[in-house]
Amino acid sequence: MAEENLDQKKTSATVDSTGQQSSGGEMGPITETPPVMEDQSSHTGRKIAVTLLVIVGLLLLFVANLTFWARFTLLNTNGWVNALGPLTKDPQIAQVIGVYASDKIFEATDIDQAMIEILPEEFQLLSAPLSKAMQGLVEEAVAAFVQTDVVNAVWVTTNRVAHGLIVGVLRGDGDVLYLETGQLVIDVSPLIDVIEDTFGLQNLELGMVDDGGRIVLLENQQVAYLQQVVALLDAIGVLLPLLSLVVLIIAVFISLWRRKTTLWIGIGIVITMLLSLLVYKAAESWLLVSIADPLLRIFGGAIWDVITNGLIIQIIVLMIIGFLFIVGAWLVGSSRTAVSIRTTVRGWRDR
Repeated sequence: MAEENLDQKKTSATVDSTGQQSSGGEMGPITETPPVMEDQSSHTGRKIAVTLLVIVGLLLLFVANLTFWARFTLLNTNGWVNALGPLTKDPQIAQVIGVYASDKIFEATDIDQAMIEILPEEFQLLSAPLSKAMQGLVEEAVAAFVQTDVVNAVWVTTNRVAHGLIVGVLRGDGDVLYLETGQLVIDVSPLIDVIEDTFGLQNLELGMVDDGGRIVLLENQQVAYLQQVVALLDAIGVLLPLLSLVVLIIAVFISLWRRKTTLWIGIGIVITMLLSLLVYKAAESWLLVSIADPLLRIFGGAIWDVITNGLIIQIIVLMIIGFLFIVGAWLVGSSRTAVSIRTTVRGWRDR
């Protein structure tokens, strides 16, 4: 009788919580069994609480990803300059600027008519081809000039000064650009002076630039609205990612099924980042469609790409984290493959 009891104890010691008998040193499946003391209604209430926390945490993560990027790229002068600084060195962008500038120059000066007046009557048929050839030369000259260190230095300095001043105004740190007329403007006259001096042009007119070399960026009411947005981003740009992390940690901590909760958090992170990519592509399409001029559309697309590059990196990193959560939760599960992998790893570790 004593031997039977002893055999029963040995047998029960080798049976795991799923009713499967494990042999030797094999690592059995890790299962999650809720405490039997708690009633079913308590389990249901906890499931609902965990589900709500996971959903709230993922929603916060979706917004936090955008606010973090905006806080440290759009509202950070160094981040802005680092993104846009190399833009003038891009040959494609330089070519677009060359085409756009030559179009504006030839529209303003009416080269065709000037060629007709200069050429003898018998050669006036050549005015159009010569004008086209001259325009091509101007395009190449402007494109080459845009890629020089001089223009890049002016571009970087203008972006740094302008961005710092604009963000300062939006944060309420100063009123340098907030003029008496209630308009927020940027002074690009130094850049225009460089172009005029280089090409010997006088009184170069660009559509959005006024006589004083200024571009009106925002009206008074828009500035007030943006100031509120900037203040909000400054407040939640760092807080929201931390809050999202805390909510998800609490969801795992109070869960009776922590492995499954971790698994669903990983799946949720991946889905959330895929939705972020869809929103990103939709915003990009809307922005580019809203730009009527084909050349400006190319330029705007290039700026969009370099500015949002950090956001894409964030999305990819978070997706990788989500996949790691999924793999980690699966590896500690009860599937045969997961048990086999854990056993193999344990064997390597014990050697």
